[in-house]
Amino acid sequence: MEENRLPYETLKIGDTEYKLKISASSAIEIEKKTGKSLVAGMADFDKLETVTLYLWGALNRFQANIDVRKAQEIYDDYIDAGGDLSDMAEILFKTLTVSGFFKRQQAEKLLALAEKAESGAVQES
Repeated sequence: MEENRLPYETLKIGDTEYKLKISASSAIEIEKKTGKSLVAGMADFDKLETVTLYLWGALNRFQANIDVRKAQEIYDDYIDAGGDLSDMAEILFKTLTVSGFFKRQQAEKLLALAEKAESGAVQES
């Protein structure tokens, strides 16, 4: 077992903080809605529908009774506060890590690869 795993990831928007963690029941709902495993669905983090669905799943563990529409509003608030889709995807990736879907070392490697791919895409533009 991995020690020192954070109990949750934090999403801060202005003065509001949300605790994020994906429970087994939320993971199953995400998989049903996407038709993909939780990990395979990450390939669609460039799609807003997927990102807000994962955000919904992450919010439900500590903030009860949040529906997908409310998760979309929270995402809009995040964007209005200066965030972007790429940053949200990184927060969700970290949330998947604290939720036990990746070990910290795996997450660090995958995050480094994603950043390298993103910087390569920026240079090509």
